[in-house]
Amino acid sequence: MDHVLPWDASPIDLPGDAPQVVHEPDGSTDLPAPRPSGVGWTVGAVATSSLMLLVFNSHALANWADQLPVAPLTAPLVTMADDWHSRAGQLGLNDVVSRVERAAAAMRDAQWPQPFGQTRSADPAQRPATGDQR
Repeated sequence: MDHVLPWDASPIDLPGDAPQVVHEPDGSTDLPAPRPSGVGWTVGAVATSSLMLLVFNSHALANWADQLPVAPLTAPLVTMADDWHSRAGQLGLNDVVSRVERAAAAMRDAQWPQPFGQTRSADPAQRPATGDQR
């Protein structure tokens, strides 16, 4: 049983995605070209995003490593993560995260108007907790 819709019968068919025909040496032209697999594109996207996170998200990597249980196997990971976080800071890669954290702290400390009948707590211990300040 064939459940494949003819071309242009599907609502997701795009004009640029029309199947191409392979021209065989014997002159036949009725074979559709094989479609490339999305696996290669997916692997490339995951590898690229992982590399970008490793480079530009060193504080999260160091926080994750610091939460690992202390063991002979995890000690080198913690050391490498902390060393990379320090090196990324020397290279200026942590500047964006630092600026965002400072801006978020300034927004939390700003004097915002309160709804009628409520007062703002001046004691930081009574405010909601925020993320780790690395």
